[in-house]
Amino acid sequence: MDIRKNGSKLRKKVSSVLKKLDKKSPNYQKLRSLKKKMQSLQDECDRCVDEQDVDVNELGELILQFSETVNDVISVLNEPMDIEESSDSDSDDDGKKKKKKIRMPKFDDEDDDDSERKKLQIKIRKAVYKEVIKEPNGKLSVSHLVLEPRGQAGLPIQVKKDEVIGFCWKELYNSRMLFRSILSLSSMDVEGIEVVPLQVRISEYHMIYRVPEDGVLRLGWDNSLSLRKSKELDVFVKRFDPAAVPKVMEEEMKRREAWRLMEKEDLIEGNIEGGRLTLKLTERVIKEGGPKYTCHCDWESSSLQMKAQWDVQYPYLVWLEWYNLLKSKYPTRISKMAPFPGTALMTTARVVEMRLTKINAFFQDLVQDSYMMEVPEVVSWFRCQEYIRRTKHILFEARGRKRKGRP
Repeated sequence: MDIRKNGSKLRKKVSSVLKKLDKKSPNYQKLRSLKKKMQSLQDECDRCVDEQDVDVNELGELILQFSETVNDVISVLNEPMDIEESSDSDSDDDGKKKKKKIRMPKFDDEDDDDSERKKLQIKIRKAVYKEVIKEPNGKLSVSHLVLEPRGQAGLPIQVKKDEVIGFCWKELYNSRMLFRSILSLSSMDVEGIEVVPLQVRISEYHMIYRVPEDGVLRLGWDNSLSLRKSKELDVFVKRFDPAAVPKVMEEEMKRREAWRLMEKEDLIEGNIEGGRLTLKLTERVIKEGGPKYTCHCDWESSSLQMKAQWDVQYPYLVWLEWYNLLKSKYPTRISKMAPFPGTALMTTARVVEMRLTKINAFFQDLVQDSYMMEVPEVVSWFRCQEYIRRTKHILFEARGRKRKGRP
């Protein structure tokens, strides 16, 4: 299927139908949403094809999603619709009204205006405004950024030790991009701290962060995944007043704890390192090295009053290789557990969901086997000792200083 050719023809058809529909009608909303989705998938296909090493599985998944979206569009177009018929004079009046409403060019191909004036407006438009708003518990800065195709943008924030910074951003049309945040420290002897590891294909992010050292907190966005589509985003950065920090951090800790307990609610706990461990495969993410599956590990010891959370990530074939290693070394025990899914010709959304479900079923059986939870192939794979013992060391050190009366 020629995605570019067929997609362009169908989008033009949808555009002509949208002009005749009432904007408040359900069909208008459906078609408008599907048109955006088609354009986004087409951009992703173009990006995937242009890469030096084409990921066949990823491209196949995108083509499948595009085909499903096309079928949805055709299904909506075949439904009965209330088309608004109007005279030439009415359409002229409507056109004038629409022109008055357009204040800025759109970046999601919502209209088909290909005039030179619009192209010029898009080209010269950059960060269009920035303002600082004072609020009772701190100062909020609002920035609006526009990233051209293949473009990058950054927002440096001067920060001081123990300052609490909250930031959140959202792409206006839920389009996805790359995001990363690094704290560059004032001391040249120390390397920067990666506050937010590289996030691939996300449309929003939020975080509250206590700054450990003086430096510059850098928020960075990258639109290199898009060949044609510009991205617009609003960025909010909040500097909390020192007096408001205890309450803000208390609320943040409550939110994190509530989320942690909700994640653990349906999971079986296993014994390890004097505490209880839960394992959950949460998502498939696209990293610089390719697609990886993330397992969230949550450990808690009520007797030691300690908690630790961390993630481990591996490509699916590496997960499968690890499972086959356990199966060959401990065949009797592994045969009693839920099996891993096999390989797939194409990594569709359904395949990903099946993998998450089946691997989590295996984890539930694994944590109940006390012998398997102590074998090196499991402990080192999930990096349990590394994270749990580091947490113990930090906590015991802090308690020792407290007993001696030192800060």
